[in-house]
Formats: sequence, structure tokens, C-alpha cells
Amino acid sequence: MNLPPRAPSLLCTTLAALATVAGAGCDAAASRAAPVLGAPALGAVERGEGSPSLAPAEDELRGPPGEGAPGPARPGAAPPAGGALDPTFGAGGLVRLDLMPPFGGLGAIVVGDGGAISVVGGDYGLVARLLENGAPDPSFGFGGVAVPGPAGFYVSAAALQPDGRLVISGADLTATTPRRVLVRRLNADGTPDPSFGEGGLAGIHLGRDGWANVTDLALQGDRLVAVGHGEHPDRPGPAAFALRLGPDGSLDRSFHDPDGFLAYSAPGSAQGVAPGDEFVSLLVRPDGSLFAAGTGQNLALPPGEQSPDFLLYHLSPDGQPDATFGDAGALYLAPSPGPGPLEEHCAKLGATRDGRLVLGGTSYALGASALVLARRLPDGQPDPSFGEGGTFVLEGGARLEDLVVLPDDSVVAVGNLGAAGASVAVALHVLPDGRLDPAFGEGGVVRFEPFVGASAHLIARQPDGKLVVGGSGFDGTFVRFLARLADPTACAAGARAPADGGSLPGRLRRGRPGVAPADRRAQRAEGGPAPRERVHGAGVRQKVHR
Repeated sequence: MNLPPRAPSLLCTTLAALATVAGAGCDAAASRAAPVLGAPALGAVERGEGSPSLAPAEDELRGPPGEGAPGPARPGAAPPAGGALDPTFGAGGLVRLDLMPPFGGLGAIVVGDGGAISVVGGDYGLVARLLENGAPDPSFGFGGVAVPGPAGFYVSAAALQPDGRLVISGADLTATTPRRVLVRRLNADGTPDPSFGEGGLAGIHLGRDGWANVTDLALQGDRLVAVGHGEHPDRPGPAAFALRLGPDGSLDRSFHDPDGFLAYSAPGSAQGVAPGDEFVSLLVRPDGSLFAAGTGQNLALPPGEQSPDFLLYHLSPDGQPDATFGDAGALYLAPSPGPGPLEEHCAKLGATRDGRLVLGGTSYALGASALVLARRLPDGQPDPSFGEGGTFVLEGGARLEDLVVLPDDSVVAVGNLGAAGASVAVALHVLPDGRLDPAFGEGGVVRFEPFVGASAHLIARQPDGKLVVGGSGFDGTFVRFLARLADPTACAAGARAPADGGSLPGRLRRGRPGVAPADRRAQRAEGGPAPRERVHGAGVRQKVHR
């Protein structure tokens, strides 16, 4: 394999564990005993001075040959409580990814059927693969790391094929105009797949000037659908696109129109996306149709009422907008109405077993942020059985970056809480009816701060139900880490049942279902009833409108 010039330094990779946090039994008392994973519990990491005393050597992390990671659960011991770090992963549930520059933020996490974890991101199309216990996978790349290149390939999306081949995609930061997006397929051992594109790499020119980036990938049979956003050619701001590749990496020109992609369409076009829209997440339904979610502005509203909202776009299997859904396939959602100007940015789309849609993101109003989950029926209408009016809102400076819908239709969302540079990573478990799970962490929320300014960016579910969370922070330098949380559905249902229907912590801000976007804007401008604040055990402040 031809490696880029900087590859040798990247291959000097260590996967160092952070600290040990003991798990707790899955009962109500245990849930209260280990809810918050803060810096003291992680061994009092010295801020800005690194944590060498917390980083065992790689062979110590691996353990003796043939054995699993150190610190396995004792025979007969109760499983960790919902939200507790899994002690069988890395050291105490945490693995530090000490990848040398120019590796940037984490782009995606995918988990194979056997539990192997692939982490992608940064320059050169870098991929790290870990065994289920958090140790580097020696059968992948060089010591668990593949650097297939080329230089300037900044990876932000990944998909795992059933045969074990991994597809990664992102932006080409070195391309001259017209810009292109890159898609690479790797064999199960980390080598480029020569049957895909040219030597394993496909470059797709979108025919427009400016940057472009793939933000999500999904398999549609033997084909690959990608969504993303880039600069609009005619005016400032982003525009969305969707495209499909054939099994060999060639652009599938049967998708949408002869150009082979849906992108950069003029305002008001029934066959495209309005300028200013961006796609960040993709979902392929069992019938092959597609939902793309992101952020956009409804240009049908008066200019003074246009602001970023959640965008949900429905496409037929061949990429045509669904004329029966929303307005020519597009639905702009304002799930968290409130006083003052409000912007809502979508980060992730998921689905329940019966096809209801879960959108997650962050709303910003008057300098404050709130984490938002909105559950919609397949036709785009609010699901009245979730939260209040189909919406869950967690205020107090919370921000959502990723989510996963579990087999029981509950949702685990991850992100951060607090001001930039002083935030803590958070994970919360929202039950199928939209209540916070009292058996998960404290009042449904787990906070952990292995590094200064920690944030959780990504989450993926293993086949056994455990959750892998990817995040970053600062410890003198920029640090990436993985944490694995216990299966939040493993606790007995009785541990989650409230004494009465309204006594659980984490009551929601009341939504206003069935209100047209223009009317919602008016309600925001007029303000709402004075909220009553309550603080639940995790210290996250929420507001309840009566």
C-alpha cells in the first residue's frame, strides 16, 4: 500500500486508557450510587499537564495473550447500572486515542457484528479499529490503524457493508474548483479495495465552485447513498446535496436526474433543495425510500420570519422528492417554540421499529441553548405519544451532537453542557414516552469530564446493547477519547416506573403541536407563559410551562 509522506508518524499510535471507574449493580440504589462521572472519579486528571500516570502501556491494555481487557467483571457480579462506564472496555470503560497530528476531530464510529469498533476522522482518511475490549486490532492496517490517504481527505462519514468492507467519505480539502467529495472503500484488513473507484478511491465532482462535504452515508441494497452540504454557487451560505454510487464507486446517474445528484437547486424549485439548506443525517427505509435531515430556512415564509429550523426531506428510492410529503418533499419543523428569536439546528435522524422518525438537535434563543428531540409520524406530523406534543427539550445550555434509537424505541442522546471551553460531556436516556429514565445516571443524565472542555460527539450501539461514545477535550493538547456505557435497557422495567405519572425528574417544556410555522414565529415573538424552573439531580436546569 502506498502511504502518504506523513503516514509513519501517524502509525506511531498509542491507545492509552484514562482511568478506572468501578461499575455498579443494576438496581435503584446502584443507579444512584454511580450517576456522575466527573474528573475526581477519573483520578483527578491534572489539567493541561497530561495524564501519564493514567496511561498504561499498550501491552498492559491488551492483557496477557488470549485474555480480554483488564478489569473484567467478577463472576456473578451484577451488570453495570444504566449509564455506568463498562469496566471491560479499555481501563475502566475509557480509551484515549493518542493519534498524532494532523488527525482532527472524530468523524464517525461504526460497530461490526463481532463488536469491532472502527473510528474514522481527520486528514488522510485515517481509520482506527479496536477490538471489543478496546485494544487495537492487530489484523487491521498497521497495529490497528489504516492511513489510506490521500492527503487532504478529511473524513466525516462511514458505513460498514455486510461483507465487512468499510466505506468512508468526506471532503477533499486540496481540490481546486470545482470541488469534489471523496469516497473510499477499505477491505476488512484496512487495505484499499481495488474494485472500487480508482485504486479504492472515488472522487465525485459536483460541478460547482466552493467546498463540499459528505456528512452521512447509508447502504441502499448494493448501492451507497451520501448526503452533505457545500457552498452555494450564487449566494453566501450552504446548500444541500444527495447522491448515489454504484457498487464499483461510479456515480449512479439514474438517481434524481441525469446529473446523478440532487443539489444546489434554485429557490422554489419543485425538484431540488432551497439555498441555505444542509443535510447532516440520512435514513434508508425498508421500502428503499430516503429521509434526509438537516437544517434549513423556509423561503415560503416572509423574510422577517425566516430562521434556521429542522429540515426533513423525503425522497423516493430513485431520488425524486416525494410530492405528497410536506411542500414538494420538504418539511421545515420548529419543534421547540418559545419566546424571542430562535434558531434550531438538526444534528441526527433516527427511526423507531415502526418507522416513526426521531430528530435531534439544538435550539438557540437569546444566547442560551437547549437540547431538542422531536418524534414525528411517518407523514411528518408530531407524535402525540412522545413528550409533550411530540417534543422533548432539555434546557440550561445543553447541546445535542448525536443520538441512537434503541430496540425498545427509547433514545440515547449525547452532546455537551456548559459554556464553550468549560463544557462537560453528557449522555441522556429518554424513554419511549419522552420521559427521562431515572435508572440512567442521575435523573436520566450522565455527565463525564475526562478532559477540560469535554464534549461527546458520536454514539454507536454494539450488538450486545452497550454504547460506544466518542468525544474530545483538552489536556494540554487536543485529545480524542472513547467511552463505553452499559446497556441502558438492561435494568428491570420496575426500576424506571415512577410512583405517579408526573413525579419523575426532567419534566419537559410544553410544546405547541399542530401550529403552522408562521403562527409559531408569532408565538415566539409574543413570548409565552412564565416558565417555572426546576433542577433535577444531575444539575441540569429545565423549564416547565404550565
